[in-house]
Amino acid sequence: LPPPRPGEPNLDYDILLRAARNALAIGNLEEALRRYEILLERFPDDLVSRSEYAGVLVQAKKLREASTQFQ
Repeated sequence: LPPPRPGEPNLDYDILLRAARNALAIGNLEEALRRYEILLERFPDDLVSRSEYAGVLVQAKKLREASTQFQ
């Protein structure tokens, strides 16, 4: 699929972010981490996802990994 035009929603991004948030909402930290990692592979410059990912890393007691998300 072609990338969305500026101003149009990016459905791939929305689906991946919702999947990560849903995994977190049901308490499945490992699945949430995996889904955020997939999201960040596709959208590495997205600060919202990176910040949320760091928060999940903190919840999972992966503090060193969390700190690298802000460097």
